[in-house]
Amino acid sequence: MRSAYRILYFIGLIGIISSVPLRLLDKDAGKLLSIAGISFLFLAIVLIPFLPHKKNGYWGASPRTQKIWNTVGICGTSLFLLGLLLRLLHIPGGTYLTTAGSSIVLVFLLAILYYTVTSKYKTRGVPTTLETLNALGIPPADLYKFTGKYTNAAMPLIITITAVENTLIAQATGQPAFYLYTISSNEFKYEDGGIVIEFPTGTDELTLKQHGGFFPFIKEK
Repeated sequence: MRSAYRILYFIGLIGIISSVPLRLLDKDAGKLLSIAGISFLFLAIVLIPFLPHKKNGYWGASPRTQKIWNTVGICGTSLFLLGLLLRLLHIPGGTYLTTAGSSIVLVFLLAILYYTVTSKYKTRGVPTTLETLNALGIPPADLYKFTGKYTNAAMPLIITITAVENTLIAQATGQPAFYLYTISSNEFKYEDGGIVIEFPTGTDELTLKQHGGFFPFIKEK
């Protein structure tokens, strides 16, 4: 389902972009490309509600925000198709509806682009205040001893632990960074990902706990 969505989305986007210079030259091919592009985007929009659900939204926005933008996209596409039908039937008002509909769809696509791009660089799990992360009041010196890079010989993954003020931040290879909430003096969690990270006392190790699994990592010297 996700692959079908991506194919329809990119074909539609390419069709609309390609139609712009042709329409500026008043070519009929530009109109056909524009119609085809909008049609493919409409099909992609229809598929969005059936995509695998993610807590933070399929393209980075929250589920509620995503639902609002989906409605905007569907309304814009519907206006465009209605205007197109009126134009084919030579009924006045078709041009205005297609223009309004295509403008709304463009805003919808820009919203998707914005949320997709910003979600790639956003640190996950950011709280209202950093103090809520370290509610136990663990001294910064005790937190900084956990910082470093941790590896597992059986996994092509490096977990990097850094500290900002009185909080710890974790980041796995190729993944966004996320803040860790303090559970105890040597245990921390990232609730959205179902992750618990423990630093066994008296060792240079890190134990990653997720979905019932326990994965040991050793700190690089």
